[in-house]
Amino acid sequence: MLGIQTNFYPLPDQPAVYRVHVVTHPNSGTWRNLYRRYDDQATTVQAFLSGHVDLIVTGSPIAATMIKQNPHKKIERKFIIQHSPCHIGIRKGEVDLLYWVNVFIYRKKLSGDLDKLSKKWFGESLPELPAF
Repeated sequence: MLGIQTNFYPLPDQPAVYRVHVVTHPNSGTWRNLYRRYDDQATTVQAFLSGHVDLIVTGSPIAATMIKQNPHKKIERKFIIQHSPCHIGIRKGEVDLLYWVNVFIYRKKLSGDLDKLSKKWFGESLPELPAF
């Protein structure tokens, strides 16, 4: 959840004075039923940047971009609702490619390269990867 740098009371202590908006999207989870919704990410971001919305629920890539491109707005992460790991699709039967990708990711995780990329692009450390 993103918001301007202010005193913020995390749920369930959050006063009802905040206007929270989410995009109608599977990653919004149960949050999409609790607050007003926009149909696309661009509209949600614009509503937040223009001050029509106090808080938004969005993914790490969009959050990192908003923080980086709008330093004057003093945007900050309030808290992480859920981690949604990225996935790689591999054609059925491509066992060698599957093993290669798994080993590649595992080695980059052990070397710290994945965490460096996560900090560079998302502004946060990489969460624990799911087990094989």
